[in-house]
Amino acid sequence: MNNAQMKSRGNLYYPGMFDLIKGIAMISIVMTHAQNSLGKEAFFTKDALPIMSFFGYIGDLTSFGSAAMPMFLLVSGYGFRIAKNNLKCIKKQAKLLLKPFIIVACLTTILHLIVHYIAFRYLPGSIQATVCVGLGYLLGASRTFYISGLTVCSIGAVWFLLTLFVGWIGLNFVLTKVQEKYVPWVVLVIFIIGRFLCFLPAIPYCLVQGVIAIPYLYMGWQIKKRDWLIKKLPVLIWIGMIGLSIFVVKFGEFRLADAYIKYGFIELIGNGCLAFLVMWIGLRVNRFSFPLKDSICMIGRYSLWIMCVHTIEQQALPWYLLYEKLPNMEVYWLYIISLVAKGFLIYIGYRFLIWNNQRKIKKRRGERRNRNVH
Repeated sequence: MNNAQMKSRGNLYYPGMFDLIKGIAMISIVMTHAQNSLGKEAFFTKDALPIMSFFGYIGDLTSFGSAAMPMFLLVSGYGFRIAKNNLKCIKKQAKLLLKPFIIVACLTTILHLIVHYIAFRYLPGSIQATVCVGLGYLLGASRTFYISGLTVCSIGAVWFLLTLFVGWIGLNFVLTKVQEKYVPWVVLVIFIIGRFLCFLPAIPYCLVQGVIAIPYLYMGWQIKKRDWLIKKLPVLIWIGMIGLSIFVVKFGEFRLADAYIKYGFIELIGNGCLAFLVMWIGLRVNRFSFPLKDSICMIGRYSLWIMCVHTIEQQALPWYLLYEKLPNMEVYWLYIISLVAKGFLIYIGYRFLIWNNQRKIKKRRGERRNRNVH
């Protein structure tokens, strides 16, 4: 598909245009969480085995440095549609984002209690640990924190659902309530506010992350509106974006889930630039066929569902027991085994979701046919 054909299909939009980069990023998220379970020292220290360092760098490369989450937000912003009625917008996004979040919260909490009781055969301890997990979902904790000595556990990858919900609603409110000529300035103010909110202690329901998401969503919306993915941008713009991208990859440490930004505004802007470059390159690479491309694109297409299933297995299952049961095994084998096990569980959950979705579609079609007959 050439540029003219792409442009003719509605500002570059065609189904699956970003599935490849979303799939790569989703795979990287699972790899990174598996690394966290084993400990970063196994991957990124001088004493780490060469194969573990290789796994670590592959994880970093496929997450596009620290730009994976900004990239997801830019892609979401690319598909943004203004809803004139903010209340209807809230209801629609609640159905799309909060409903799966609540389902994940319930399933994770119940499964956590069952699995931990089976594993340890100690009900009071299992209940106490599960309460910490449940509190995390109740408060929308994107990172673990403590209240009066009580642990409030992180909610895993589904913090992104809350972040996207807050950001989407916020951007829609701005675009419907602010005159168009003032919108960029309002978004700039939100950008500045979001940066300074990061200095505060943990705030529930991913509100800080949602505020930071608004400028990224707006940038994604502008990318589509102005056709930046196909326009010939000035050379200085390219040099600036590439320079900032190199800086954040080399020196930055941006963790949106933790609302942590090492270099402040420059790193927020740099990750936006890097996310744009990933979209630009990914769109062009997506034209070619190569082994496993269809599988990676499928992961990207259903990344929201896979994110939910991954959160359930990551939060509910005590993976550390696997490592304790195999104390004499080389760490790289533990890593590979955990990845294979996670991949298998995610695939089973994903296939169930696909089956359930197809079942609902068939049911709705049957109901429509029955109404037409009568």
